[in-house]
Amino acid sequence: MMKSVLIIIKTPPYGSVPSREAIDVAFAAATFDRHTEVVFLNEGVLNLLNSDSGDLPVKDISKIIASMPMYGIEQMYFDADFCTDLGIQSPQIFEQAQPISRENVQQKMQDFDQVWVF
Repeated sequence: MMKSVLIIIKTPPYGSVPSREAIDVAFAAATFDRHTEVVFLNEGVLNLLNSDSGDLPVKDISKIIASMPMYGIEQMYFDADFCTDLGIQSPQIFEQAQPISRENVQQKMQDFDQVWVF
């Protein structure tokens, strides 16, 4: 039976390494035939915003996230409650990610063999 991995990203895209590391872990898990899904919670949602990093001295990770389905990571979710609190509209979010409530994240965590939080 295929093991399942849920990656939860709670860190913003810039100013911290964990969000990029979480994406790398997701790719690695999918490469080793693990059913992998990713949830962007709290400030982790900012990884999904259409951004123009412009003058920032870091690589824009939105293109990396966009390639996840090519590696078998078909299910991505974002924290709908966080978006509502900040007034972020769904069209601003990466189109392949689906909204999920914090309450449903707790249930989803029960459905996976491993849950990694970054």
